[in-house]
Amino acid sequence: DVKLSGPSNYTWTEPASSEQGVLQQVSGSSGSTASASFLAVGTGNAMVTASDNPGCYPRCLAPSRLFAVNVSVTG
Repeated sequence: DVKLSGPSNYTWTEPASSEQGVLQQVSGSSGSTASASFLAVGTGNAMVTASDNPGCYPRCLAPSRLFAVNVSVTG
């Protein structure tokens, strides 16, 4: 399970798996808080990522933030 929060003027994208054959997403949501649940379905590596973007972008030029975690699934 992944649960993300931050300042209310930022919006998270839905956390996603880079390899559905290794780490399958079973639920998710985006917004000022975001969450997702994943199920290990095979061996290998998957990256779970989400970005937190400011509501004023691009005019305010505030940076986006990135969440990333590498997941290794073994037998």
